[in-house]
Amino acid sequence: MSPDSLDPNEPEFPKLIDPPFRSAKEPLVLSPSDSLQGGQASLDEAPADAEQLTVPASAAQYLREYQKDGIRWLYQQYIRELGGVLGDDMGLGKTCMCVNFVAAVLKKTCMPSDRMGCGADDGRCCLIVVPASVIHQWQSEFARWVYAQVCTIKTGSDVDPVMRKVRAKGVVEVVIVGHDRFRMSADELCSYDWHLAIFDEAHKLKNANAKLVEATRKLSTKRRYGLTGTPIQNNFQELFTLLDLLTPGCMGESNVFHDYYTKPFSVGQKHDATPAQRRKGSERQGQLNELVNKWVLRRDKSLIADQLPGKDDNVVFCKLAGMQTRAYERFLALPDVQLLVRSKEPCDCGSNEQRSKCCYRSDPAGVLWPFYHPDGSQCRQCPHCCLFPAMQKLIQISNHLALLRPRPDDKPEKQEFDALLWEELTHGERPQDLEDKYINTSSAAHCGKLRVTKMLLRQFQEEGSKVLLFSFST
Repeated sequence: MSPDSLDPNEPEFPKLIDPPFRSAKEPLVLSPSDSLQGGQASLDEAPADAEQLTVPASAAQYLREYQKDGIRWLYQQYIRELGGVLGDDMGLGKTCMCVNFVAAVLKKTCMPSDRMGCGADDGRCCLIVVPASVIHQWQSEFARWVYAQVCTIKTGSDVDPVMRKVRAKGVVEVVIVGHDRFRMSADELCSYDWHLAIFDEAHKLKNANAKLVEATRKLSTKRRYGLTGTPIQNNFQELFTLLDLLTPGCMGESNVFHDYYTKPFSVGQKHDATPAQRRKGSERQGQLNELVNKWVLRRDKSLIADQLPGKDDNVVFCKLAGMQTRAYERFLALPDVQLLVRSKEPCDCGSNEQRSKCCYRSDPAGVLWPFYHPDGSQCRQCPHCCLFPAMQKLIQISNHLALLRPRPDDKPEKQEFDALLWEELTHGERPQDLEDKYINTSSAAHCGKLRVTKMLLRQFQEEGSKVLLFSFST
């Protein structure tokens, strides 16, 4: 956002390229009497002196109705000094909603005067804890939507100077910090009384014994809000941990919670449960859903289904690059991999047994088998014990040769194994392609998938299309 380009006499929202949505230019007034379009689980009566907040019209006009509802929900929790989980599906704009909610809390007007500091007279400051990889994205969202004094903490050396500014009151309004840095600097960061705290990717707070959870418990603010696309966790304990952390005490005592909800539900789900047990489990599940709805706002993409383009799935087959093909063939030629390739052939000893059941169960001259059998003795599954490791290596070769590089954080024996395999797979390659052993193999020229991806990205760029790229971890 370029503050100097704005007319000081006219509130102006930062320029957007072809904004997909725009409503009437009216402010979003947040009032204790607000109700959500989709209904809301009943909460205690709002305090009589609850402050009314406003999202300026210049920003509110770009919010969809369900996003305004999300901000209203956060506000209802806020005025009651409660936490909660904004559990919308990915793509519905959780970050956008939170940024505008924080803008309202800081009493921003979207006027250039906002650059002078917080509109509230108490110098309130908000803490936002996010994955380190999206700190820049959160900065960009604040720059897009509102004038705010935002500081980031990326390393340990950033903590002291930022916290000095925070304690100066009115100098800093928002502090964004990564999960790991928050965990490692919890004593310093939690010594301050933050006005509110927001946790992106809040499902990382589900493990009661995690260091990040321990750090979060040290916060003094009761206004803790989590953002996650997967608010309902894998089991009752994880759900309890997440909600109890964001709103302490909202689910009751742990032992009472599990006696009342977890045990009847678990018993009712068993195949030999009696009708009475199933009925009791169903009743407790309904009660739990009603309780959870007080602390979790969950919406899916059906809210905007009519606004989404049609989906086309296209599978693009990518030919392996030359070096990949040669590495693939060299791997299949390894002695212990040949044990797998030829496992069903008749043994040449004349026993009429398959090779894998007779004389060819192991080969110490290979690479895989010696690594998984360091004592040199066969196991009951030999040679098929090497099947899945071999498949994994073939997948890595097909995806990118750089995935085979030794990792410095692996154990020495694993690094030695990876280095030996690398030598076997790249034997005979041109020295210039193996400069410093690994550097040049990271080039897209040696990866079929990356070559195709680059061509597609270039085409999408020429078309002016937006791209969201997911990579499967191998």
